[in-house]
Amino acid sequence: MDSRRVPVLLLAYNRLDTLQQVWQALRQAQPATLFVSVDGPKPTPEDRARVEAVRSFVQSHIDWPCDAYFNFYPENQGCKLGVAGGLNWFFSQVEEGIILEDDTLPHPSFFTYAAEMLERYREDPRVGCISGLQPLTGWRFTAGWVFIRVPLIWGWASWRRAWEGYDPFLRAWPTLREGGLLPKALAGNLPLVQIFTQQLNLVEAGQLDTWDVQWSFWLLQKNRLTVVPAQNLIRNLGIGHALGLHTKKRRPWQNLPLEPWRGGAPPPAILPDLPYERAWAYYFGAHALWLKAWYRLGGDYP
Repeated sequence: MDSRRVPVLLLAYNRLDTLQQVWQALRQAQPATLFVSVDGPKPTPEDRARVEAVRSFVQSHIDWPCDAYFNFYPENQGCKLGVAGGLNWFFSQVEEGIILEDDTLPHPSFFTYAAEMLERYREDPRVGCISGLQPLTGWRFTAGWVFIRVPLIWGWASWRRAWEGYDPFLRAWPTLREGGLLPKALAGNLPLVQIFTQQLNLVEAGQLDTWDVQWSFWLLQKNRLTVVPAQNLIRNLGIGHALGLHTKKRRPWQNLPLEPWRGGAPPPAILPDLPYERAWAYYFGAHALWLKAWYRLGGDYP
């Protein structure tokens, strides 16, 4: 499958500097169909100027053969509604596609990888998301990719069939929380159960303005897996950025090296790779000492 034929959605807000770096990757990839969704400004002159600079740039810098579509919000929607709305707009018009944000820098081979995985698992309801991020440097892979039960959304791809039903307001969470969805859907990974329970409760209470926790919740409801490549194909430029919403603090995975997609044999079965998943939770979700202690006291320390 020609990767240029895969539609791409670029989600942006007010960070022109990181956007320009991502744009260079798009120019190299030359997608034939590009959607750009830009959130609206907050009611300050500074933010209006920054957002306008982003909008002007994306409209004036498409210099390859491309059908381009733009969605500009007049007012600030925030991370939850702005991103969710952009994704709804995208998947209402395409059956499948690649999603990048204004701070997710892809390796050139990410587009080939995403196209191959979209085609391979297009009709497979067990797979719901394709991640370009592989954060565990040094992990020993025995296949070209693995499956996990939570999506990594710094550069990803998916299908309309997987996105349909997504609810940014988590209306099903109270009932499914009482029914024990997470312990069942994430069996064998208590830390992830704890992490997602806390995050879902924060979103429900209006204390966390985000969209991706709800995406994880939707995939868990449907028992859909995420593909993770053996090589890291995405670098997040927004970690530590002064204008970042959730990434102002520096993290140990902010400078992950980019590698070319090398393909490889598929996993022997479409099942979650529990050792990889536990290692990811330990190194990147384990901010609490209790979680590290849980692993070290017998909770499948990686």
